[in-house]
Parts: sequence; C-alpha cells; structure tokens
Amino acid sequence: MPVLLWRWLFRRLGRVYGLVIVPRAAERGVGRAAALRTILNIVRGSEEPIGLFPEAVGTGRLIQPPPGLGSFLLLLSGHGLPILPAGAFEEEGRLIVSFGPPFHLDVPRGPARRERAPG
Repeated sequence: MPVLLWRWLFRRLGRVYGLVIVPRAAERGVGRAAALRTILNIVRGSEEPIGLFPEAVGTGRLIQPPPGLGSFLLLLSGHGLPILPAGAFEEEGRLIVSFGPPFHLDVPRGPARRERAPG
C-alpha cells in the first residue's frame, strides 16, 4: 500500500476514534510537538484515561522508547494522571494483555536544566 494511502488511513482512523498520532520521524519536530500539545490539552480537560503506545510498532518484543518519553510521562504525572504499564502480545492466536501496578512519577525539584553543570 502506498505511503500516502497509509497516512490518509491513519489520519481518518484518528479522527473517527479520537486518536492522536505522533509522527515517528524525528525531523517532523513541529508535528510531534503539536501532537504532544494536543495530548496535554486532552489530559487537562478530562478525567478519562488515555493510552500511549510509545513504541508504535508491533515487533513482538520491547524496543527502546523514543527520546523524551520519560519527560513527557513526568509531565502527565504532574497533571495527576497515573501511569499504568501494560504489555500486549499475541500467543497461539490469542491476544494477551498484562498490567503492572499503577504509579505516579515524582522527581524532586532541583536546579533548572540550564543551571545544572554540563555532563
């Protein structure tokens, strides 16, 4: 299927199901930032849970999450949103989902990033 058709399909699914699709390519920084702002606006205006799929690929194994995900999760925790880790995979034709205990991220306030020593 051509890339343009995939993009159209995912945008359409996003509108129909209320999904926020974050561009994967790092060079699409403006689009990524806009998507993250949209997610934050949803969190601020609702008490409903949200689901994040930071790996965004179905390889059947865990991969390294994208840079900045920890900071984004900390920001979401700052809005009172608990984090519920979950893993989903297929085994013998069945979808298996397991959940860890919910938690909040809390990092002690320290010097601002620009005040920290480099390194």
